Amino acid sequence: MKYKNIAVLTFQSSNNYGALLQCYALSTTLEELGFNVQIFNLKKEHIKDIEDLPFLSRNKRVFKKSINNAIFESAFDNFRKKYLKSKFTKEIGTKDGLKEFSDSFDAVVVGSDQVWRGAYTKKLQSSFFFDFISDKTKKISYAASFGLDYFEGFKNNESEINTLINKFNAISVREAEGVKICKETFNVEAIHVLDPAFSFVKRKVSKNN
Repeated sequence: MKYKNIAVLTFQSSNNYGALLQCYALSTTLEELGFNVQIFNLKKEHIKDIEDLPFLSRNKRVFKKSINNAIFESAFDNFRKKYLKSKFTKEIGTKDGLKEFSDSFDAVVVGSDQVWRGAYTKKLQSSFFFDFISDKTKKISYAASFGLDYFEGFKNNESEINTLINKFNAISVREAEGVKICKETFNVEAIHVLDPAFSFVKRKVSKNN
């Protein structure tokens, strides 16, 4: 196999069912295909907590997070330890820490989840388009989502993101709106695919029937 070592960049630290399931599904599927898989272990403060629902008031969001953490945090941590910990890179505490992995892998994959939504990736938005990965490494998105029907950028960074996304070798997105954003905003072709959590379950059910 030409590209043996693959790393996945996604939301792995949030106490959110969807985030952990898609991370597990994508990384496990890649392993079943014969790849050596690692997951970039970004510290939680570098991305927005995706359980912070923006349509709730701040007080309600803080209350909801506190309740979720008190009740479910140990369950999420146990899941990570059992199914994901062996795949994690060392903990990455700064944006510069990502640069240490510039030439470490044959290919890198970003997705799924709302990994291309600026409000969630904050100052690391360009990193979720692999600004820290060398040009010799294959860059792929799988079921990446913009989270909206438009590109949510910051400080007029659309030009930078355009340069980065045009270096991708293959692009797939989770929603039809994402295909449109890729074409109309960045002039790149993308395909519409199923979220890995659903495709993983579908494959397992078909295998057992």
